[in-house]
Amino acid sequence: NIQGAELYCTTHPCILCSKMLINCDIRRIFYAESYPDELTAGILREACIETVQLNFTPPRPETFTPGARP
Repeated sequence: NIQGAELYCTTHPCILCSKMLINCDIRRIFYAESYPDELTAGILREACIETVQLNFTPPRPETFTPGARP
């Protein structure tokens, strides 16, 4: 049961995913990149699902070291 859970994802969910998340009763969605779809944002607002865009910039490949910690 994931009722009331929080979701962390790379991009803002699309309309199809948003409908499924509403049916699962997800309460909060954290995402890194926006998705240009006002209909989806409106549906999530109407369902009282909070969406939070995270301030995240992926590391550039030339500066990424596997296993290294910031």
